[in-house]
Amino acid sequence: MSKNNIYKWSKAVEVPLPAGLKPGQPAKVGELVGVALNGTLGKTEETVETFCLDGSWVFQVAGAVTVIGSKVYIASNGDVTTTATSNTFLGYALAAKSAPAGPLPVYVPGV
Repeated sequence: MSKNNIYKWSKAVEVPLPAGLKPGQPAKVGELVGVALNGTLGKTEETVETFCLDGSWVFQVAGAVTVIGSKVYIASNGDVTTTATSNTFLGYALAAKSAPAGPLPVYVPGV
């Protein structure tokens, strides 16, 4: 079960998630962006699991955030970053932080 959730999610779906996701890890499934609630760590194939589509979470984010409310993105490899180029919008920073990668609370607004 995820331990990095700050404010409870209100939207979740059951979808096939790729193997190897940690609980609380953000992911992209098709065009959906969200957070794996229980994860699929230790699994060797896709598994149907709960995928949270909103809420506030603490993620390891690469890059500096100087303004609260700045956009945060997810890269194709699952990393969370402040770089928009070639990445998908994930949510908004709820705090400021300096570079390099470090923990950052992020609001995931969902679909």
